[in-house]
Amino acid sequence: SLKYGELEEKTQELIINEKMVALGRLAAGIAHEINNPLSFISTECSMLKEDFNKIITNGTFNKEFNLEKTTSKVERRFERFSEGIMRIDKIIKSLRSFSEMDRSKFFEYDVNGSLEAILTLLESEIKKSTKIEKKFEQNLKKIFCYGEIINQVFYNILLNANQAVIE
Repeated sequence: SLKYGELEEKTQELIINEKMVALGRLAAGIAHEINNPLSFISTECSMLKEDFNKIITNGTFNKEFNLEKTTSKVERRFERFSEGIMRIDKIIKSLRSFSEMDRSKFFEYDVNGSLEAILTLLESEIKKSTKIEKKFEQNLKKIFCYGEIINQVFYNILLNANQAVIE
């Protein structure tokens, strides 16, 4: 039989292992979420290069292409670049706000902003059939608490709720 000290040690090891598994899943999800807009941007860059090759052939202006149509395509590509970059920026900001909190500090905590960041981090985990309705209290004041602990609670509740959804 295990002694109390050994049992406590094994319990701590299990907790650490669970946290590492959760961290691995979160990292994989974030990598996936960042890779999607990066792939999109990469594809758009290739298409943009093709558009410019249509405009200039052998170093001279190609008179046989439709300038208006190509200009419109180029504008749309730049809009898509911007969307992809904004998506990556949102993911990075969410990750930063989620990870920069100090577990031992009691501070002013933005519930709405934190929930938004957590939902962004969980996007790759959320089942396609699941619809998230965000109804945040617009005038919700910040609260003083241990923000990292509250973030972990919200993260686990949302992740568990998603896993409990029957497809």
